[in-house]
Amino acid sequence: MSEFDDTFSNDNSPEDFVTSYCCERRLPELALWSAVICRAIADAVQGNRSAREWLLGGCEDYLTVCSLAGVSPVSVRTAAERLLKNTSL
Repeated sequence: MSEFDDTFSNDNSPEDFVTSYCCERRLPELALWSAVICRAIADAVQGNRSAREWLLGGCEDYLTVCSLAGVSPVSVRTAAERLLKNTSL
């Protein structure tokens, strides 16, 4: 189970997920890149198509940001897919 899976639960709203995950990051550099991911998730949940494509498409920039945040791109994508599935767009 990944750190994203630990933070995500079906009871959390997307906002709770973003806040709890981003606020728990200890190192400033990890927090910064985690905030980029969290912002993309929040934007995707709000219907931003380019954020959704960035999260689900696996482009090189996405992979780099995940690496800099110290998280698995697969885990982030899985969590994002769950959050997007649980919101009505």
